[in-house]
Amino acid sequence: MKKICLYCGGEYETTQSKSKYCSIKCGQRDRKNYKNPNTEIRIRIWSKKLRAYDMFGNKCEKCGDTNMLHFVFHHIKPNDKDHQLCDIWQNRWSKIEKELKKCSLLCENCHKELHHKKELIDNRFRYSKTLLVEYKGNRCEKCGYDKCIDSLVFHHKDENDKEYAIGDIKLRITTLEKLTTDLKCELDKCELICANCHREEHSKDLTDLMDEIINKKETYREQAKIIDKEEVKRLSFVENKNSKEIAKILNCSSSGVRNILKRIREE
Repeated sequence: MKKICLYCGGEYETTQSKSKYCSIKCGQRDRKNYKNPNTEIRIRIWSKKLRAYDMFGNKCEKCGDTNMLHFVFHHIKPNDKDHQLCDIWQNRWSKIEKELKKCSLLCENCHKELHHKKELIDNRFRYSKTLLVEYKGNRCEKCGYDKCIDSLVFHHKDENDKEYAIGDIKLRITTLEKLTTDLKCELDKCELICANCHREEHSKDLTDLMDEIINKKETYREQAKIIDKEEVKRLSFVENKNSKEIAKILNCSSSGVRNILKRIREE
């Protein structure tokens, strides 16, 4: 079937009904743009992250690392998880805090080690990565870390020169001699670094925003907007407005409007 790529707009042939992009590269670029928030949002998100780090003493509970750029939150009991924290940083602090209480603070390397599974049901790709890591020297080129293969990543030195992400390659490689010329060429564009160093590489621009982030953290006040229940009721049942239209009229969130309507129907 013929489809239109969501990123470049080009027409392409595919047999996959759920396909959205003409190539892996277009998919990666589109996702990168989607996940890249503007400066104001980044400041707001990071101000809440700093508050969260303060709750845990600003250090990794396993190794004592104090570099905030390395920190991630690990849910101690996965079954108690209501939200991924990365999905709710723009929500109210009270909601974030509730989820944080189920977590521990780790650096990215320790988090990878914790989730590392030595024995996999299908370890073909793990073995292939072992060979690719061996090709690049078996250790982080920046800090020398070599404890866990899951913590080692291939970082492109120049994003503009990137043809594809090494992690997207699902080839079964049995020996280094069987590395294709194309794959070797892409590997040579990368440096092998640990997950901690990788986070640093992608957070360098935070330095210029840090004063604003700290100021935002110290002045943050959670203010819940009070939504007029009777006005929501009138707009919905008299004027037949939907939740999005009501939210726009009342200058509030559509989720708040939906919650009010839900309670009204349950009364």
